[in-house]
Amino acid sequence: MPGVLFDRIINVNLVGDNQIIAAFTGEFINVFQLFLVCEHDVTIKFKEAEPDIDLTKNIFLNRSIPFILPYTSVPWFQTTKSARFEINLDKAVQVSGRIYYSQNT
Repeated sequence: MPGVLFDRIINVNLVGDNQIIAAFTGEFINVFQLFLVCEHDVTIKFKEAEPDIDLTKNIFLNRSIPFILPYTSVPWFQTTKSARFEINLDKAVQVSGRIYYSQNT
């Protein structure tokens, strides 16, 4: 079970890596829930930075279908210590949503 859950609005639109959660020195980021919608079709992947690691393969988002990772007691993603969480976009498309996460050592 996670400790304190934080939430953050997702609002990205740049080609390439878009930081969603900044790195916390010596701490893991655990993603427990996520919701995304996009303005146009786009391919994304979830990543961590420093080290640069793909957490998923490419995921196609259709503009008419929300992308949802429902809440679970086990995180969907956990970064390595001191790494930030990112979403990579294959083109400049508005992607919006919300993420729920925790930090721990």
